[in-house]
Amino acid sequence: RVQIDENVFHLPQIDFACGVSDNGFECVVDTLEKLCQINGFIVESGISYHYHGRGLLVPEEWKQFMNMLCEHYETVDVRWATIRRDLGYSALRLSENIDKPDRPRVIAILSPLKYEPLKEDRQLRFVF
Repeated sequence: RVQIDENVFHLPQIDFACGVSDNGFECVVDTLEKLCQINGFIVESGISYHYHGRGLLVPEEWKQFMNMLCEHYETVDVRWATIRRDLGYSALRLSENIDKPDRPRVIAILSPLKYEPLKEDRQLRFVF
């Protein structure tokens, strides 16, 4: 949650269920396109991926967004989405911990104008 003055907003975030691989990365990008999330960061979290959007959503938009995530059960961690929706906020880790020793790292930046991979071995490119 983000609070500005008396207003509450949410950042769109997604915990993906696809494993780290070229195919998993492509599934993440395809899902983000379907969800119209083209302004944010794709993060490799160790065994999967996270998405951190750059826009702010009002609470009702955020709840609709979280409900949409549940429809993408093949690529999104629906358990995470359901729990976060029910709690009223989303959260994804930004550092390593005892159970998850891999530090999440940004591997791609999405913008409304272009997709910029940060890894040389990821050659996917497209323009919106």
